[in-house]
Amino acid sequence: MCWQAMTDISPTETVHEMKSIFSIRPSYENTLTIGADKVFQLFKKNSKAMVFVDYEYWFYSYRNLFQIKPDPKRFHEALIKEFDIADIMIFGDFSDLPISAELGKLRNITNTIIETGNRFPRHKKDMTDFVMLDYIYRCVDDNKNIGTYIIFSGKVTSSLS
Repeated sequence: MCWQAMTDISPTETVHEMKSIFSIRPSYENTLTIGADKVFQLFKKNSKAMVFVDYEYWFYSYRNLFQIKPDPKRFHEALIKEFDIADIMIFGDFSDLPISAELGKLRNITNTIIETGNRFPRHKKDMTDFVMLDYIYRCVDDNKNIGTYIIFSGKVTSSLS
């Protein structure tokens, strides 16, 4: 299951009613019902949380599927209500428009923005997943005081990018 939570969803709302808040792979849309408050209840605010965001996936999914842009400020506000955030790490290839125009909004919630672009024309590959996974492994190994890891990601297919 691939989902991305924002904020303020009651447990009774269906996936179909919350498309602008949750992004769920289309094959699951008619079978899932979940509320952000239920997901957040699984974790306690008393432990530190580390957040990893595949912004490239989030941005292009929202743009291509819903014709909207992500709202990082709203996402950040929802997270800090529920978690003691140690850091939010944003990953993506920000080398081209339109995603490069999003950097100002992202800097308002974190300074930890990792550029994953690859400028080798013969070997063009999306490196975001690999770079993000490397940072997650390092964080788990280096930060024993982090109790919750929030991974905001998904799978981008060629039709989304």
